[in-house]
This record gives sequence, structure tokens and C-alpha cells, in this order.
Amino acid sequence: MTRTLTAHLANDHRADLAEGPLWDEAGNRLLYVDIEGGDVLAHGPDDGSTTVLLDHDDVVSAVLRHVGGTLLLGLRDGLAVWDESAPDAPPRLVVPLQSDEGELRCNDGTVGPDGAVWLGTMHLDEATGRARLFRIGPHGADQRRDGLTVSNGVGFSPDGRVLYHADTPTGRIDALTLGPGGEVVEVRPFAEIPAGAGQPDGLTVDAEGGVWAALWSGAAVWHFTPDGALASIVEVPASHTTSCTFGGADLSTLWITTGGPHVGGEGDGAGGLFTVQPGVRGLPTPVATCPLPR
Repeated sequence: MTRTLTAHLANDHRADLAEGPLWDEAGNRLLYVDIEGGDVLAHGPDDGSTTVLLDHDDVVSAVLRHVGGTLLLGLRDGLAVWDESAPDAPPRLVVPLQSDEGELRCNDGTVGPDGAVWLGTMHLDEATGRARLFRIGPHGADQRRDGLTVSNGVGFSPDGRVLYHADTPTGRIDALTLGPGGEVVEVRPFAEIPAGAGQPDGLTVDAEGGVWAALWSGAAVWHFTPDGALASIVEVPASHTTSCTFGGADLSTLWITTGGPHVGGEGDGAGGLFTVQPGVRGLPTPVATCPLPR
């Protein structure tokens, strides 16, 4: 039997396109981005405040933590590094990922259990088959999937052997079996979202191996068991749910980002940050260890 839960608004900040939530355990805060606004945001659960850490002059699609203490950002052209302690210095591009004369940009990303960064791209006009998924490790960037349209949600199973990955317009989340070097050994369909229910966007995996996927234009996050069965639906009072992650002191809070009216989002909280207590815990947030070119 499928459970139904309801998420509640956590802040007053409204983003154009909030995305990429990441629990920063060291800072006891939630980091996320406003892709269209070019902002890196920090939300403090203790006082409910939301602060703009970086106001960039272009898109910022992802924020990740690096072992060196800096933040890694998905920018239009690739992976960049930004030092929060020097806020006036702009992000520095360290791993270019595409050279399509502005037709592509980076999209969702995550860090694997081995410290490698996984970062996807999308075509600005969502042209079919132009997007890719990259793994950035000790030897630089290696393409792991191509022929995609909007590379989106990426999340690892608790044992690190399976990568869940959504190509949004297909309505499907795939399960990628990985080899010891992060190579893709097998790709199989994991879950399909029925027409009219929304499209899979960002996702996260809990400590029990369940997959939680935000549904763009679906006003919900769907929770699947490790075998792909629908177990829970989190209703969100904003139409364009974009991503989710677990956080809080005990990793028991599910944080959900949404898109605002700028991207067609509807609802009183459109563009806001939401939370729910789903009764399971998330996995600790991995920190990137890939070398950063100087």
C-alpha cells in the first residue's frame, strides 16, 4: 500500500529554479542552487534563515563539497571550484565538459562513495540525444553515458555499486551497474513515471536503498523500494518539484527544492524549499576527492 505524505514550506526565499540540495554536515546547513538566478544558497535549519553565498552572473546547476574545503559548482561549461572564504573571487573553471558553442550546459551532479564527481549536461532546447553524463575522477573527466536529452537526478545505492540516473523527457529512471573503476557495466530500467504524473528530475537514495525522485510538473516526490515498487508519495504544494536530499542532524529530514513562476512553477510556495519527515534516514554526504587542476 502506497503511503501519502505532505511536505511543508521551510523558508520564505523564492528562487527562480531551486535545485541540487546538498546537506553540509560540517556546517549544519543545507546548500542548494538557484540555476536561473545564478545563486548558491545556504539554509540554516536552526533559525530558518536562507543566505545567498554567491550571486554568479550565469547559471549554477550544482553545488558539491571538496575535501580541500572549497565548493565545486556545475557551471555552464563544466566543473568549477569556488572558495567560500574569498566570496569576492569568481568561480574558477577546472574541468571543461563541453564545447558546443553554448548549446549545452551542465545540469545535475553528485559525488560518489569513491569521491569521484558525476555531472551531466543538457541541451538548452532539449534537443534529443545531445546530452551526456561524465565521471570526474583522478584522471579527469570520462564520458559514461551519451545519447541523453536532459541528464538529471544521480544517486548511489548504499553499497555504491548502482547509480540511479534520470533522463527527464523519457519519464524513466535507470539503474546503472558500475564496475570497480566507475565504468558502466549494465543499464536497466528501474522505474517509469506514467504520463501525466510529471517527469523525473533530481533524486536521492536513503540508507535502506529506497530511491526518492522529484517529479517536475508533478507536485510530488515519489519513493521507490530497491526493487522499483512505488512505496510513498510526498505531496508538495508547488507544481515543479526539482530535487531532494536527506539532511538534518540525524539525516531524517527530506529537503525538497522547487521551481518558481519563472519556469512555470505554480503554487504559493513555488520556488521555495520544503521539508517532510518520511520515517527513514539518508546516507552521509560524500566529499569529492578528485584532484583540481591549478
